[in-house]
Order: sequence, then structure tokens, then C-alpha cells
Amino acid sequence: MGGIAQKLGRGKFVILHVSVAGKNVGTLKFLLDQENHPELCENFRALCSGDYIKDGKTLSFKNSRFYKITPHAVFGGTPALEASTSLSVESIYGRTFDYMPRSPPEKHNLRGQLSMVSANPNSDSPQRKFDTRFLITTQPAPEFDKIHIPFGMISPGDTTSHETLTRLAELAVDERGVPQTDARIGSSTDNFQFHKSFYLKVLGLGALAYLYPRVKERFESAKRKAIEKHRHEVKPTPASVLAQAPAKRQEK
Repeated sequence: MGGIAQKLGRGKFVILHVSVAGKNVGTLKFLLDQENHPELCENFRALCSGDYIKDGKTLSFKNSRFYKITPHAVFGGTPALEASTSLSVESIYGRTFDYMPRSPPEKHNLRGQLSMVSANPNSDSPQRKFDTRFLITTQPAPEFDKIHIPFGMISPGDTTSHETLTRLAELAVDERGVPQTDARIGSSTDNFQFHKSFYLKVLGLGALAYLYPRVKERFESAKRKAIEKHRHEVKPTPASVLAQAPAKRQEK
């Protein structure tokens, strides 16, 4: 997993804004291992950015809970307690999806690793089943190996994210590990560019035809808003300054 930290120059990351008891307590910034786990990374990225719409609902982590905390990890990615009419927590591949790693998965040997939580942890099959749940390690956790799959991490030098992780890890929990204080993902963002090639390769031509115009419109809308905002922020030249300007020489 140290290889992900070495890919900082590529700049591919997602950011989760964390709230506890309704108050913002910080952010979690994850580098994602696109090279080895593109399907897992795209599912997580899409749920962070809200790019994917299904049955009129935006698939998103927004307002979802951190539902369990253990000595080794913080678990998140379950639906919000108050169901929204416009949001849904479901993977972009369906409620569950099967995944076969291309190579042996990394070990859970670092703090701050981001890992998909297996939906069939008791299976001995190399093919795993996942949904939307994820975990963030708070210390090395070899018991997670061969069950869950790491696909991202917090950079070791990212003190802000590690402080936020500590805030979550120190929350009081009940005997089942459920936090006694409500902890959620307030919002989330990414800095990825939309790649048609991924959806064409992984999801097929139908998904590409459905997604591309919608995501393209999101980017174009954001661009238009930025331009309009800039126009409003540009202050007109005062009349007093114009009066002092040299008059334009009349052409003969």
C-alpha cells in the first residue's frame, strides 16, 4: 500500500467531510489505487461525487453514518438514518457486486488504509462480494486480510486527515461497537476527471450512453456558474477614473 503514497503526483483523491453530533470535525482525504482496483475506486469515487443517478435518485454517501468503531477500524458507508427522497446509498453496480482482485490484495498493515468491507466475510472464494460499506484502519489489522480489500489510504503526512480519524476512533461506543454519538459524512468531493473509457470498459455501452451526457452537463453547469460569478465580481471602472483618462485622438 505504500505504492499509493508514491502516486501523490497523479493527484487522484477524494475528500469526506465528517460531522459528529451535527458539527463539522474535519476531513478525510484518501488517495485511491486506480491502477490495481479501478472498479472499487470508481464505485467509491462516484458515491463521493454523486455523479451516478438511478431511478431518479442520486447515489451518494452524503448523510450516511459511520456505523461501527472497533479498536482496529472505523466503519462507514451505510444508508442515512433519515432516508432522503433524492439520495440512495447503493453501489453503482447494484446493491451488491462480485469482484475478483487482479493480484493478491495488500495487507492491512498501516494506519489510515481505506478498504472495502466484504458482504460475504465467511466465504473462502477468491471472488469477493461487496456493497457500499468501507473501513478505515486505525492501526495494523492482519485479521482483515483475505476478507476485506484495501484500495486507498490516507497519506502518512496528512495530519489533518489523521486528526479527524482520531476524533472518530475515540468516540464512545456501546457493546456492539455502535457510536453513542451520531457521526456522519456531511458531504464529499473528488478531483477526478470523467473518463468515458472506464464506463465503456467496465459498465458497457449502455451505461456510457446514460452517464456521459449527465456528467458532462454537471461539469458544464459548474463552468457556467464560475464564469457568471467572475463577471459579478469584476468591478466597473469608476467614472472619476474614466474622466481623467486621455481623450482618444480623433482620426482625420
